[in-house]
Amino acid sequence: MHPRPALAVRFLGSSLSIPLGWLFITLAAAGFTLSTLRPSADSSIGVPHWYLAGTLLIAGAFGSLLLHEVGHAAVARRLGYDPGRLALYPFGGARAGFNDPGTPRQNTLVALAGPLTSLALGLVLGLIWWLLPKEPVLLRRDVGYLAAVNIALAGINLLPGYPLDGGRIFRALVWYLHDDYTIGTRAAVVYGQFIAFIAFAGGLALLGSGRALAVWGLWMVLVGWAMSRAAREEMARTFFVVAGAEISAGEIVAGINPRVDAAQSIDAALDVLLAQEHGGPALVEEDGRVVGILPLDRLRRFRRAEWPHRTVAEAMVPLAGLPRLEDDASVRDVLVWLSEVEAGVLLVTHGGEVIGAIDRRLAVTRLLDRARARKRLVHR
Repeated sequence: MHPRPALAVRFLGSSLSIPLGWLFITLAAAGFTLSTLRPSADSSIGVPHWYLAGTLLIAGAFGSLLLHEVGHAAVARRLGYDPGRLALYPFGGARAGFNDPGTPRQNTLVALAGPLTSLALGLVLGLIWWLLPKEPVLLRRDVGYLAAVNIALAGINLLPGYPLDGGRIFRALVWYLHDDYTIGTRAAVVYGQFIAFIAFAGGLALLGSGRALAVWGLWMVLVGWAMSRAAREEMARTFFVVAGAEISAGEIVAGINPRVDAAQSIDAALDVLLAQEHGGPALVEEDGRVVGILPLDRLRRFRRAEWPHRTVAEAMVPLAGLPRLEDDASVRDVLVWLSEVEAGVLLVTHGGEVIGAIDRRLAVTRLLDRARARKRLVHR
């Protein structure tokens, strides 16, 4: 799983990640919606007022999505369960980190919190809409639309397909019955893909209809596409969460980090690095102790002609400031750390002594290698 460019947001204590690709697509769809449904020039509603009211409505809908996700996070924290980072899509959020999945009960309660939050917000907005005077028309209509959006968000999210909240509840049920998180995820993803297909196909059919129906069709296509993408990514994420819990960081780094001396030339160190094709960053030693690491990309700081005359000590990354994790931590913990810290490399220690260094690519590669080896043993 390769991380995609995303906008990181902290909202009321929750860590949210908004994929930039989906952000631009959603903004373009919102602009198309406003333009398509724009009133005619002789309408009693002025065009500038229409765009202003429409922009506020879109901002309100986005805020409703954020509050929906905050509802999940608030209940998770109350249960002592860390859901990790969430990726925000047009339909809502999906887990983006590799944190411990918790228990079926925790997953059920956290999943229910989002629709209940949206339902409560929709009822409050509905009451405000009922109490508002009929003028100004656009304000009252926007509040009414937002009430409907939140109630629809609550209802649609209870459909039993991942990544919708109903799918998470369904996964928790299958997980509880089979005592297997992977089986639960697979079942919820199958239903999620079916719902995504219905939404996508229905949206395509509506795109060829009238103006208003075409707008609904566009949003249905986007939601179906996002659901299908998030469901596929969840299957991959589930593999790393489950398999990563069974392998320690110490096992992953065993024998993968070549060692070079700080006084060596970069040219000599490069021969050592290239000899280990799938190895990690080299551990740099001085007087028998590790003082830094030497990833291949650090060599780009020097021209090729300088390599024979420059030492490893000049090119290495010092240990100070690099995050560390004990060797008995799981690979899942490694992936969580690497997704949350700015440093691209994590030091693995044993009793305080550095025994290895690992990056995201290496952690994923070694995890996949172990899974393939285990599968070959099972099929023998």
